[in-house]
Amino acid sequence: MKKFWTLLKLDFKALLMNSNMGGRRNKRRAATGLGALILICAVMLYISGIYSFMFAQVLSPVGGLDIMLMLMATLGAVMMFVFTVFSAQGVVFGGKDKDLIFSLPVNAFTVMLSRVFAVYLENLVIGLFLAVPAGIAYLVYGGAGGVGFLLMFLVGMAFLALLPTLLSLIVGFVISLISSRMPKKKLISNILYFVALALLMVFAFSLNAQMTGITQNPEGIRLALQQYVFPVALMQQAACNTDLLALLVLIAISVLPFVALVYLFSRCYKKVITGLGSHQLRRDYKLREVAAGSAFGALLKKEFSRYTGSSIYLMNTAFGIVLMLGGGIYCLFASGQIGDMIAQIGLDTQVIFPMVLAVVLFMVSTCCTTDVSISLEGKTLWILKEAPIDPMELFKAKILLNLLVAVPGTALSTLLIGLAFHFTAVQILMLILLPALFSALVAVFGLMINLYLPKLDGTSDAIIVKQSMSAFIGIFGPMLLAIGLGLLYAFALSAVMPFESFYTICCGVLALAIAALWGWVRKRGVKLFLALN
Repeated sequence: MKKFWTLLKLDFKALLMNSNMGGRRNKRRAATGLGALILICAVMLYISGIYSFMFAQVLSPVGGLDIMLMLMATLGAVMMFVFTVFSAQGVVFGGKDKDLIFSLPVNAFTVMLSRVFAVYLENLVIGLFLAVPAGIAYLVYGGAGGVGFLLMFLVGMAFLALLPTLLSLIVGFVISLISSRMPKKKLISNILYFVALALLMVFAFSLNAQMTGITQNPEGIRLALQQYVFPVALMQQAACNTDLLALLVLIAISVLPFVALVYLFSRCYKKVITGLGSHQLRRDYKLREVAAGSAFGALLKKEFSRYTGSSIYLMNTAFGIVLMLGGGIYCLFASGQIGDMIAQIGLDTQVIFPMVLAVVLFMVSTCCTTDVSISLEGKTLWILKEAPIDPMELFKAKILLNLLVAVPGTALSTLLIGLAFHFTAVQILMLILLPALFSALVAVFGLMINLYLPKLDGTSDAIIVKQSMSAFIGIFGPMLLAIGLGLLYAFALSAVMPFESFYTICCGVLALAIAALWGWVRKRGVKLFLALN
């Protein structure tokens, strides 16, 4: 048991803080992990607060507050499942310390249980911070039970979080096992992850679309939830009715499968880990003439392979662009409904255009591949430093990858959105130009931040991409800039200058900022890169 708690402590620190022995740097890592944890809690509180009070307001008049609890618990389980599938690839079935862990006098079951439990603790945070607003909304809109209900609801949510963790572990295990035997295993994993994200988005949007049906047939919805998500119904029954028997049944169907499946998975854990780290060779390979290429082309190809070969890296940086592209396709097919809605509100394109542009800039700010590109080199950084290449060629390849990910998808999305909203050709070009400049600024800014705050000792891509300080600043810095530009014009400058003038000023300022940051990269950035070790 002592070995388990020791491993769990290390795995949880690696998951949230990436903390190891390191003197002063250890405090900075702990602060980074604490910031990531606070951010997750804030996002979950916001999402749950919006949906919980929306459902409670609609369902309370028809006596359906228990339905609201089951819906929010189901939404939480779905979110936990998706997030755990993403992290299981890097935390449970990955990690650069697997050889060291397996060389220790610890059995595979203990290693597997500690890593899965560390992921469960992250899910527990998601579940509890989703449950708190739902419980408060239940009480605010007339639910009985008071503090006792809220405590029972949180306890039930804690045990319920074991089930999506198990389900995601099974899916992650199957994906890892299948993909480890295929030459394009990373591509298959990334496609499956995009499918999972798409299903989550469809589920979230369907909740809004089914609001009318829920209020018209609450009893049918209640019976359906009790039948198809039985553990959620047990949790609701235990919390609302103070039913200890229902709580004990929930604990049994959560804990027992958790321990049993972890044990079964641990039987072939080493085999899966070894398979994931292996490379399949072609049996029909024949030596042929090899075409020569430029150093820049080779670096760009390396960056592209690294990007598409890491699920966490790809998902966290390309999701905003994919979401915007999906929104553009939806707007194009729903252009008639959008036009009717705009006509009812009484807005014209002169008002809508700045709002659309602000949203596009916000989505572009989420796509920054350079803020972790140096950190992801890790132990192989010395190869690039010893190779006969100019560091500026490497920087250009990393920035160009960011532009290739962001600019084409943004341009296509804005074209579709412009057609849906019936913007003029000039307005569509404006929708493309400013986000392209903003994307270039994001790319250069991210590279600068990563040169200042590299994390070369991350134990997995998940920790570097999701929880490093450079990733945090690289995303939220441009995001705050996009929000600030929108608020500046809306509340300060809209009354004194036309939007076209503000747009021109923004383009000029962004171009100057890009030039200044690029000059810094050419001088100070190269020195910082050469000093890394």
